[in-house]
Amino acid sequence: MLRHFGVEDCAPVKTPMIPGLHMEKPATPLSAEEVEYMKDKPYLHAIGELTWLANGTRPDIAYAAGVLARFNNCAGKAEWIAVKHLLHYIKGTIDYKLHYGPHPHPAAFASFSDADFAGDVNSAKSTTGFVLLMGGGAVS
Repeated sequence: MLRHFGVEDCAPVKTPMIPGLHMEKPATPLSAEEVEYMKDKPYLHAIGELTWLANGTRPDIAYAAGVLARFNNCAGKAEWIAVKHLLHYIKGTIDYKLHYGPHPHPAAFASFSDADFAGDVNSAKSTTGFVLLMGGGAVS
């Protein structure tokens, strides 16, 4: 995937999203410059692959992929930069693995959830997430 998007030799970063980045949909249509800039950018393709990756093997990028998917119909330069940042994060964490094994706690399963309250400034919708652990490793 990194090779496909031309970032296989990129510098890795430590966070899936740019720290402090506040993204909201533009109130007006994209400018002609933004449209021209995005013309050859495979934004939707990247979001599709990142979402597939988040759902299958990389729960650590699920939030970032979900936020970026909100801009599928109005992505501009800032959103493309955020996608590339996420790809740089994947480059830096490509060797991360889920580990399963004996767990020191008596419960074989543990679950956690969290949500923000009206975190999407455009729709006032909340983002919810959860993780289910089995034997100390994430299964969902």
